[in-house]
Amino acid sequence: MREKEDPKDGSEPLSLWLICVFGFILVSGGIYLGLFSGGFRSDAYSIYDGGVKPKGGGGAAQAEVKKELTLVEIGEKAYKQNCVACHQVTGLGVAGAFPPLVGSEWVVKGDRRLTKILMNGIQGPLVVNGVTYNGAMPGWSALDDKKIAGVITYIRQAWGNQAGEVTPEQIAAYRAENKGRTAPWTEPELRAIPEDENLPPAPGAPAAPAPAAPDAAPSAPAPAA
Repeated sequence: MREKEDPKDGSEPLSLWLICVFGFILVSGGIYLGLFSGGFRSDAYSIYDGGVKPKGGGGAAQAEVKKELTLVEIGEKAYKQNCVACHQVTGLGVAGAFPPLVGSEWVVKGDRRLTKILMNGIQGPLVVNGVTYNGAMPGWSALDDKKIAGVITYIRQAWGNQAGEVTPEQIAAYRAENKGRTAPWTEPELRAIPEDENLPPAPGAPAAPAPAAPDAAPSAPAPAA
């Protein structure tokens, strides 16, 4: 009689309950894929739906938009970097040394004289609000047009000052017209400029509207015959 071979490891038949479990998993997985696979399209599911954005990459359309500073904000930043040591964060200057910008006729009147001072500096005695200061201020023409215009606009509108803005285009035009000037200005030179004189509008800028003509006086009634 032939003897039965001893069973070998790994050749035991699977139990019925394991077969049932595997079958259930396969059937359930097939149903799930059929319902939620989206046809296996690459665009069927996006982790960025619902407003969730990637932290890095993603192209220009998904890049963060940096807030653009206003002209006054640009000027305030440049002022604090370059001017605050002398004129102070309050704009009041230092008594006997550096003149105030608050209420100064050199600031709140016309912007042409102020532009000249900021671009080339000033040297020698200078009377501000009735007080004489004798020193020197360097020019800041190394700053770009937007920063120069920003500083002028900022100090003309900060600390209660109420004056108009100066645009980068006006500074560019002024720079081109006065590129030969390198020496600082003196008070007599600046006093020769009318205190209310402003820079001309930049080329291509819309002209200021003409003042409305006064209403014509009513004509007198004709005398009765």
